[in-house]
Amino acid sequence: MMPTISYLVPSYNHSLYLLLLLESIQLDISHLNVAAEVIIIDDGSNDDSPQIIKAWAQANNLQFKVRFLIQSNQGVSAVLNKLVDLSTGEYLRLTASDDIITPGSTQLLYEQFISNPLLKCVVADANIIDAEGRQVHHSSIEYHKGNIKTLLNKKKICNE
Repeated sequence: MMPTISYLVPSYNHSLYLLLLLESIQLDISHLNVAAEVIIIDDGSNDDSPQIIKAWAQANNLQFKVRFLIQSNQGVSAVLNKLVDLSTGEYLRLTASDDIITPGSTQLLYEQFISNPLLKCVVADANIIDAEGRQVHHSSIEYHKGNIKTLLNKKKICNE
């Protein structure tokens, strides 16, 4: 049986970015050699996010499995836990609702797991964009004050 990749999207008040993200997911899925599902939870947005997601989900549910839930605001940790619980895929691809995915990147990440069966996690960086999709920073990790060297040091991120 073909493995499934679950795209997990926590959403909160990102109506300006959502269509860019959802279109990037759709394009990325077209590059996959495995099955895909998309699970989106809107965590009590008070903008047009739920309507945007609902319309996209209805338009794309025949191409791949799409699940969309709306809930009262519970915070990102609760949403992430629920997304993982709802996923059916063997591989999880987490993306924020104000991000976009580079076409083909999920296939490349998946291939890392296939060629290195002992891997537990693969981390990818991202470009920071504005509401028009223009790049404003080359590294999401650096932009959010993360340390790329720490992520490259498996002794720092693995407890084996």
